[in-house]
Amino acid sequence: MSAIILLILGLGGMVAGYLVYSRFIATRIFRLDPDFKTPAHEYEDGVDFVPT
Repeated sequence: MSAIILLILGLGGMVAGYLVYSRFIATRIFRLDPDFKTPAHEYEDGVDFVPT
């Protein structure tokens, strides 16, 4: 097998692993939510909590 084929397979595997594993971490580990309100928005009082 030539080196270029191994390089392409290796890079393809790395990209596929990155995409799959990053989605797993976002959903299962960190439980990311697009509707999450930050404390600056949740407790906005104009003095201490001011969203930027």
